[in-house]
Amino acid sequence: MLYFTTLMLAIFITVSLVPALKSIAIRLHMVDTPNARKVHDQPMPTIGGIAMVLGAAIPLSFTISYTNQVSAILLGGLIIAISGLLDDIFTLGYKQKFSVQIVAALVVIFVGDITINSLGSLLPLGMVLPVYIAVPLTLLCIIGVTNAINLA
Repeated sequence: MLYFTTLMLAIFITVSLVPALKSIAIRLHMVDTPNARKVHDQPMPTIGGIAMVLGAAIPLSFTISYTNQVSAILLGGLIIAISGLLDDIFTLGYKQKFSVQIVAALVVIFVGDITINSLGSLLPLGMVLPVYIAVPLTLLCIIGVTNAINLA
């Protein structure tokens, strides 16, 4: 029941914040204007990500246990969220965005001590990946998932 309540609170906070942030974005001219690369044909407010971050962060702050791994994942997510806000304000280039993704992933890997150490049944039973393979593989996976979610 705790997970369901957390989810409902996250949805409620996000949905409640979107209209307020939309009007603020329009007033501050924080909009994405249409061009040949865009799918929208009207200016769209760009700070909706703030509603999503707050919608997730507020309920999670009351329900999760803060371990080193959880803190590292949240810090990595915060780094990505801040870069998203900066991108909305200043329009960052792909090199800056990719660099931030690398930094956020490295925080998760080294601060949280999180790596992909095994490939399950793809390798012989009990085989553990060496660090020089585990770290780059984990980095690639985190960046890959980050970009897959961003493109969805």
